Amino acid sequence: MRKSFVWLALAVASLGTVATAAPLNLVLLPTPDIASAGITVTYNAGTQAFSAQGSSQYVNDPFTLLFGSFDLQASIDNSGNLLSGSLNITDFAATSVLTGSALQFGFSALEPFEFVFKITGGTLAALFGGTGGTVGVIINQTGIGATDFANSFAGTGSGVADTAPTPEPASWLMLVSAAGFLAARRARRS
Repeated sequence: MRKSFVWLALAVASLGTVATAAPLNLVLLPTPDIASAGITVTYNAGTQAFSAQGSSQYVNDPFTLLFGSFDLQASIDNSGNLLSGSLNITDFAATSVLTGSALQFGFSALEPFEFVFKITGGTLAALFGGTGGTVGVIINQTGIGATDFANSFAGTGSGVADTAPTPEPASWLMLVSAAGFLAARRARRS
């Protein structure tokens, strides 16, 4: 029992580490959510520069049209390790509605690009958890054929991106703890 607890604690602690090119399997909260489209994803293996740019469309709750820009820039090494990154989503007046600095990155062949950003500002920052909170960004870009970061790749402008809050680590810890408690209780009854 004690050994299981140690493994569980290590698994939960690893949730806060920087991800390499493996999926994060992000779960985004349903609201609020910024929908962006016309995303073009590019990666230059020589400079290790990742870019995803397109149009911010709307926020779903409260419904607000943005018609601005979506700009995600990151430095990702050739092994898929996130080095740094930034997010800037604007409205039609070019006012930043959400900005952030990259905390995590995940990807695998034929999967979406996933990022977690620490919110650093923007007019809608409070709606998304405030400065210091986290948002996840999931970018689906078809037709790239990227399997790793050893080679450059580029998309066609057909991608979409969802930006929404991620559950708090404390929520995940509570969920994992409850599942562990129920499993231990069931094992004790057997």
